[in-house]
Amino acid sequence: MPRTIRRALSGAFTAIVCAAAAQSAPAVIDSEQKAAAAVLSAHHFVLDRTDLNNARQNLINVTHPSREIINIGLNMLAGATTPAALARSGGISLPCVHGGTVSAQLSRGLVRTLKMSFNLCVLDQYDLQATYNGVGEVVLLGDKFVVNAVPSLRLGTATQDFTITTFQSFPPYSDVTDTRSFNLRMTGLIPMTQLRAGFYFTGPFAYDVTGFWDSFTTIVPPDPLYGLPSEHRNRITAEHVVASGFLDLPENSTTMWLNDETWLFSGRFTTYFDNVNGWRNRTESVDFDKLRIRTQELYGIGRQVAVDGRAKLAWDPARGPGCMSGDFTFKTRVPLVEALYNTNHFESGEILVNGAATSKYSTPIVPDPNQPWYMQGPVSISAPGLGPFNYVFDWGVQFGLAPVAQCL
Repeated sequence: MPRTIRRALSGAFTAIVCAAAAQSAPAVIDSEQKAAAAVLSAHHFVLDRTDLNNARQNLINVTHPSREIINIGLNMLAGATTPAALARSGGISLPCVHGGTVSAQLSRGLVRTLKMSFNLCVLDQYDLQATYNGVGEVVLLGDKFVVNAVPSLRLGTATQDFTITTFQSFPPYSDVTDTRSFNLRMTGLIPMTQLRAGFYFTGPFAYDVTGFWDSFTTIVPPDPLYGLPSEHRNRITAEHVVASGFLDLPENSTTMWLNDETWLFSGRFTTYFDNVNGWRNRTESVDFDKLRIRTQELYGIGRQVAVDGRAKLAWDPARGPGCMSGDFTFKTRVPLVEALYNTNHFESGEILVNGAATSKYSTPIVPDPNQPWYMQGPVSISAPGLGPFNYVFDWGVQFGLAPVAQCL
């Protein structure tokens, strides 16, 4: 990371970084089951990007949509007025593309708080029409609406969440209503530059985030012959997660198109997930203690990831007696590289978990060249005094290790 960025992060972070709580010693690895459980925990919480508990992905899922919502309002205002004119006028109301309005007020002074109210505002969201409703606030520095970074933003209020609702119909099979709810606050150095909607925010960052992202989906078949109504919920809650780092999209690199370093210094993520109407509900959490995740997206190869530091992991008890909750340490000896056509597998890399269980990855086997996505991945796990345990997994490390770890 360039020295100037390090200085910026250090200065911005002075006011928000707190000392992480002391942790006890990691669990002892003294059996094949415990070695498998330790490596499974690493994949579940910090390594596998497709997992609902992946720490870095949860940071993205919580913070990206909120910034996109704020940017939508800022871009609408930028096309209609200026900060100076808005502050003088006392407020403005703008029509949305398919109905509803966005109203805004801006306080006066060098540091100004912009309050935006989305009032049943219907906008295009990819191929759907989405209804935005709720209040967002952002602190602006300077005299422009479109900015590279902000020091504070808030979505939702003490009495009302911000919501985005979409509806899709697939007759006669299902009518799908999805409501995303947000209520959170971010303070610090918050990048607002985004190549396009739904993509990464770039630049150095250092912030504290508290709040939640919630997805509630109802599926109602118009014809009862095609099943009963069902409900699905996924919720990510951040409790003073203090994060810093940088994310670049290198324009001149011939080897990678994304370079990201994310530090999760302290705080907690809690995830809640139910499958269908409360079946197999799961609540799991991770507490951070200076956890560093390095991610690179490589041209023609896949994703490379390295994780170092400490965290406290809490599995849902319903997963089984073998799940290893508690304090964890991670040390990446060789960065792990995902298989190109199947991200459940890794083709190389080595990581040490809890100072004892070493997991090494080898090039997956493709039994049928006509199905390059179907792979069998060799994994070797070793621990002192136990010797190596060699596996070949059909559907990835988590699927294969779950029965060995007795954690399903």
